Amino acid sequence: MEIKMGKRFTATEKWGDPWFRKMPPEMKAFWVFLTDNCDAAGVWNVDYDLATFMVGAEITEEMVSKWLEDRVQFLKEGRYLHVKKFVDFQYGEIKEGYNPHVPVIKSLKRHGLFSTLDEPLLKGSRTLMDKDKDKDKEKDKDVKQQNGQNEKRDPTPVQRVVKAWKILNDIPVQGEESRTWDKVHFARHSRSAKSLIDLFGGWEPAVDAMEYLYMHFKTKHLTATIETIVKHSDLYREYLAGRQL
Repeated sequence: MEIKMGKRFTATEKWGDPWFRKMPPEMKAFWVFLTDNCDAAGVWNVDYDLATFMVGAEITEEMVSKWLEDRVQFLKEGRYLHVKKFVDFQYGEIKEGYNPHVPVIKSLKRHGLFSTLDEPLLKGSRTLMDKDKDKDKEKDKDVKQQNGQNEKRDPTPVQRVVKAWKILNDIPVQGEESRTWDKVHFARHSRSAKSLIDLFGGWEPAVDAMEYLYMHFKTKHLTATIETIVKHSDLYREYLAGRQL
């Protein structure tokens, strides 16, 4: 029987980081074990016997306190261990009401960690679809005021995805600047938007994937085009698979 394994982002540069280099081999192995086996919020149900078995060398609370004191925190009298920067590294900004982040926030709240996040993460932010709906309402209002009985046509799925991309990149979705952008860029972006819709089975999951991957690359200080998003769509599939374990 094949066991389905989750996948997570890892910092390959840790091997050159002095804090990691100076640790004994068993603690390096434990750090990898910890970041692979904690939950979606970076919380691990402490089991040093299991860790010792998996690492192949004794792992104790004293060792963790000595070598990882700046990177983890003990919760509930040492019964849980939390990787402090796990959420920020894996997700960047987390948002209440955004489905992929629900298990993360649920775990953070369960362990009393949600209020310790940075202020921008605490506030959360609306999803692209929320912003899209607001802009549609504003446009509907303008159409009614200016044209009386004129009715606005519902946007196609491709148009919705392209519009979400524009919102994500702070590109105007109305007015002359928006129309100029569409003349130059819409055809190319529509092809990628169609690819995302086909890959994820609808415009809404396509927007979710696009937002997740965009934030992933942004967190790593990388610039992503919509073609890059399509090319790396498997990263989002792996993320979803990991959540389902």
